Amino acid sequence: MGANLSGDYSKYNIKLTDIRFATGLVNRFGQTHLTDIAVAGGLFAGFAIHFPSPFYLGVEGFLNFSDNEAKAEIFDDNPVNLEGLTFASFNVRNKRHAGLAVLPGIKINNKTLAYARAGYVNGALKVSGEGRALLATGVVTTFNNEHDLNGFQTGLGLNTTLSKNLSLRGEWVINIYQSFTDPVINRRGLVEGSLIFNHPTTSQFNLGLVYHFNDITA
Repeated sequence: MGANLSGDYSKYNIKLTDIRFATGLVNRFGQTHLTDIAVAGGLFAGFAIHFPSPFYLGVEGFLNFSDNEAKAEIFDDNPVNLEGLTFASFNVRNKRHAGLAVLPGIKINNKTLAYARAGYVNGALKVSGEGRALLATGVVTTFNNEHDLNGFQTGLGLNTTLSKNLSLRGEWVINIYQSFTDPVINRRGLVEGSLIFNHPTTSQFNLGLVYHFNDITA
């Protein structure tokens, strides 16, 4: 079990979508790559199996919190669009993520272990801001939506023994979440404008202190 302090980086590939009521067409335009860097931290616990060879296998559950909050403005870049959503200003906050991962590794020497990680991650993202339909109606609406997203985690790390029960580890972890659509403007009982998030991705460089009980020997 242990705790870690992280540098948290997020990247979001976002498009704006607009429905024209006159034609019923859905247009997608305006694209932004939204990023932010913040400080995060978390806890983890698991068990490890040490084989007679230099190979190692760990299983770990984890929970991390972050104040990562990216901000952006995105415009409709179609000059002939005179109705519907034309502009959105919003924040995306990566609140927390948790999951379960396997950590296969190999011993470099009697103190240092290199490992990879792969597993399931669940993340909470909050999207808030306002959308505007300026030219046609002057409509301005605010939105504040939370999304519970499933995803895949991968990464690489090094673990170095400090004492019989303590070790220090550093790792680079990437979380890739499912795509989702966030409604921005709702009129006439229909979703008129939305933000499309294409596989939002967060990554962390974690520096953690690990306390070891008795590991399992194969």
